[in-house]
Amino acid sequence: KKSKPTIGLIHSHGDRVFYQKILWSSGIPKPLKDIEVLNWQDFSYNLDRTETVFHTNCDKLIDKEKFISAKLSSIPVGILAYEMFEDFVIKDPTNLVSNYVSPFNINK
Repeated sequence: KKSKPTIGLIHSHGDRVFYQKILWSSGIPKPLKDIEVLNWQDFSYNLDRTETVFHTNCDKLIDKEKFISAKLSSIPVGILAYEMFEDFVIKDPTNLVSNYVSPFNINK
């Protein structure tokens, strides 16, 4: 939080990473865009080196980049959900649509 990263990365598998741009407002991170899945080479080649990047599990992909290592934890997620409850809550879930990056296949 103190570094105010502008990009978040999570290593998925192979050379793929989940990527999201972040905007900070009143000390709270907010997604600037939806999550994307990129291959490492495309991400690294197109990265604006002025960005502050935090990552989870990308150690095997990182070469000379100075990214902030972060551990996944439910504590910051819970705090963010508490702080942003009014923005996140969906009062009528009958029209709820997932924006997960991979499609859900539900067998009935």
